[in-house]
Amino acid sequence: MAWFFYAGIVFLLFDLMAGFGFKDEIFWPIVLVPQTASHSLFLWTHPLLYGMGTLLHITTNRLAVLILTYTLFFVPVCVLVYGLRHRIGRALVIGLATMTLTTVLKFAIVPGRIIREDVRPLNGPSRSGMPNIVFLIMDEHIGVEGILPTAAKATELKNQLIDDYTSRGFNVYGRAYSNYYYTSLSIPSILNHSIPQDHRSLSDSYLLLESLRRQGYALNIYQSTHLDFCKTLSGQYHQCFEYSRNSVGFLAQEKMPMFQKALVLSAAFAEAQQSTGLRKAWWILSEKFKSIPWGRFEPMSFPVILSKIKADMRTQTNGTVFFAHFLMPHSPYRYTSECQIADIADWDYRLIDSPNAEKSRVIKNSRYLQQVACTHKSLESLWAVMRETGTYEASTIFLMGDHGSRIFSVMPYLDDERNTPDLNLATDRNLVALFSAFLAVKPGKKNDAGIYDGNKIPLATVAAEVFGLPDTNSGQARFDKIYLRRKKNREFFPFEMTDF
Repeated sequence: MAWFFYAGIVFLLFDLMAGFGFKDEIFWPIVLVPQTASHSLFLWTHPLLYGMGTLLHITTNRLAVLILTYTLFFVPVCVLVYGLRHRIGRALVIGLATMTLTTVLKFAIVPGRIIREDVRPLNGPSRSGMPNIVFLIMDEHIGVEGILPTAAKATELKNQLIDDYTSRGFNVYGRAYSNYYYTSLSIPSILNHSIPQDHRSLSDSYLLLESLRRQGYALNIYQSTHLDFCKTLSGQYHQCFEYSRNSVGFLAQEKMPMFQKALVLSAAFAEAQQSTGLRKAWWILSEKFKSIPWGRFEPMSFPVILSKIKADMRTQTNGTVFFAHFLMPHSPYRYTSECQIADIADWDYRLIDSPNAEKSRVIKNSRYLQQVACTHKSLESLWAVMRETGTYEASTIFLMGDHGSRIFSVMPYLDDERNTPDLNLATDRNLVALFSAFLAVKPGKKNDAGIYDGNKIPLATVAAEVFGLPDTNSGQARFDKIYLRRKKNREFFPFEMTDF
């Protein structure tokens, strides 16, 4: 019995430290321990784990990395357990009770879909005669020329996107790309037209939106809990509509058999668990057995947010910026091309299985492209509302992905000794998956057909041209590059975007 208690407390402490090592979004340790400490430990453990994995040729095997993590912390945990041996029962009860209670509390709170809906009175001069501006960010939307040609119906979808958007007056930029593959860096960089030397987040300001506000526009912001635009623009927006990034509450609107919803709810509870080990075990099982779904819901927020924007468009027909960040076609892949919920066995995530990388890449891209098709099918209802209210022709519409699909097999890092990216394992295909981003722009008061631009061009460059943003740092040369990371210290370095 004593050994049982010892094993329990060792697992608990392993779990806590493994959570720090992977910088997981666990609930109570981040509250009790400063996040900077967690981040510092993450920066130390990740290169070590990467090196160990490279040495053993199991870098991308998640189960192996999990074992390596537990092994890494085995000695200090054993020392800690030995020091607590006389209080093992109390420590175990307190630790496990805390994990259970915080999981229940978190799971009870998470189902709230809408975090806030803050509407403020409009002040200033009349906006009559000012056309609307629609700025939509579609998270993880790959560019037209970045679509994997071997995926199912890839060529058909590519041609459909080009034809549909150019016929509606959009200029489509087939080889647009982001400078970063992180949302938290990519979007602020574009909105501020800036790539700072330290590559830190620019979320202290959003110059593009602030500029439009100074011109007299009302700002309607529709954001997820992932990036908080409203906090930065406090006092400047007319409306802030914030939704939960991963709320099980969105499941209520979906037409699914009851037993499937119950299974998904079980997966959501596993996802909410405070045990890092248990969650990672669930992830591995769900990857191996397709009847076990992932407990995440990001794309399911899309229909709700889109409906809210359409309702607002019917009443706000002048001088309003509709700025939205959609988690669509973001993974996990839940929807068919007709926007129906796919069978649970077909639900998928963007991570590629390493033993069959190319086969996995094709399968995941095929499911991802169905969600891309659903995204654009849904947006047709938005254009219909704009035509119904007579605002479509005069409005400027800016549609962009924040980075690529991120369906990649190996992350390209900088080899510190040769000072070159290690692309022996990370092919050009991975770079395209990370950085190729969708971009289509309809200028205001445009009635004729748009054009297709096949030149390689950064998203930030086009945004600056459309909205008249100045360059806030060292010139166009910095925007022409993509930014990868060093293997050891995780710092960013510039690299030439591959031709695609």
